[in-house]
Amino acid sequence: MQIYSNTMAASLAGDALSGIGDCLMGVHLELGIFAVACVAYRMLSGGLPLPKSASGEFLRKPARGKPAGKDRGEGCRPHKADIIAPESMESGEIRSAFQTAVEQDDHRAALQCWNAMKRFEEAPMVSLALVVQSMQRLKQDTPAILRELTAFFKRYPDQCDISAVNDVLESIAKRLDLELMEKVVELLPSVDMTADQRTYEILLTTNFTMRNFSKVKDLVAEMRIKKMPCTARANLVLLKTAVKTSSFDDALTSFRELLSMLQSNNLSSSVSTALRHITAQVAELACKERRLEEFLSELGSGVALTEELVRMLLVECARQKDVALTQRVEKLARENDVAFSDQTYGLLVKGLSGDPASVTALVDQALAQRGDVTSDFALAIISFCGQTANVAMADQLYEHLGKKKQLNVASALVRFYSEQEEYEKACDIYEKDIASLVDETQRSTFVDPRLERSLMNAAVRCGRSELTKTLF
Repeated sequence: MQIYSNTMAASLAGDALSGIGDCLMGVHLELGIFAVACVAYRMLSGGLPLPKSASGEFLRKPARGKPAGKDRGEGCRPHKADIIAPESMESGEIRSAFQTAVEQDDHRAALQCWNAMKRFEEAPMVSLALVVQSMQRLKQDTPAILRELTAFFKRYPDQCDISAVNDVLESIAKRLDLELMEKVVELLPSVDMTADQRTYEILLTTNFTMRNFSKVKDLVAEMRIKKMPCTARANLVLLKTAVKTSSFDDALTSFRELLSMLQSNNLSSSVSTALRHITAQVAELACKERRLEEFLSELGSGVALTEELVRMLLVECARQKDVALTQRVEKLARENDVAFSDQTYGLLVKGLSGDPASVTALVDQALAQRGDVTSDFALAIISFCGQTANVAMADQLYEHLGKKKQLNVASALVRFYSEQEEYEKACDIYEKDIASLVDETQRSTFVDPRLERSLMNAAVRCGRSELTKTLF
């Protein structure tokens, strides 16, 4: 029995070892097949790409008189012989293949074309920016890209053109790679090139986009040392930076430069549009810094004013209670044919309140030009009448309003007339324009304590006892 058990154990162990051996042989065979496939793929993909067929492969140009795919049918995969090696292609064919590879986002193939083009004596006639783009897409690091650029410019000195470098910088800027951009600029002296206005424009724009405002200021200082003027776009970036950093002096300088270019018709439509949008932000900064007068001195020419901008300026004028400043804004707005709304007229009344004659002329003009008057404008007039005790102007407003009186305007008139001891008028307005328009339950909503006190005083003074009873 013992002998039988030993025999069975030995048999099972032998079977297990045999199975393990077969498994190892299978794995070895699989690895061998995989290695052969890798080698074959590498050999087949080692050639340069040409325009792709429907199957996605780059094909050799068909021979004259022999259409492509005739022998094996359209849509079939190309034979190995159809994949062109670098040494068998002409310069023009490689350029075409490079462009095709870039358009199809095959950046590995694009760099294969680039390397093949460098075997010719003449410089590769392709965009250097596209080459750098392909290198970045393939995750090549900064030193590799810098070595490639340096080698190219040293081998082909006639290609040392700063415009080509600027194209490269613009391509890099799209990926916001500031480190690479700075390194590219640093290598310029080694290949006998210097940064120009466009170079700085690209650097300024990218640093502003990255909110690197300190670097923007460093670049501006560098340009001033070199006595290099800013382009219109660069000035626009500087203006935006100054607004973001609340530097009114810098903002005013850049704003002045842009206005000068605008007057000389040296601004593109896009920059002109951007300038109109940012003008309001500069105005807001001027109001914040209490330097509106300086801003107005620059605003007088070139920039089309909007009513929104005018209202912003008038709010600050009213806050300062500066009549002369208000008149400057009004004159500037009229010169730019800005249409005044009731809100604008109301702000003008507030700003000109220190000059009753000007307010009177303004109100006469406004009431003559418009039928309906908004509550904002009416309340501004009543407020002015209260400051100057101008009962005649309040009478004029009341008559102009007719039956179109808002309840808040009617209440303000009641309070005004009561304060001016025009008690009969105060009571009449309440009865005609407030009490008659709302029922008993709603009356408490519109009769606040201040209005109630004014009415009680007016009713008692003019003997309107019935009105007094309705207030309880």
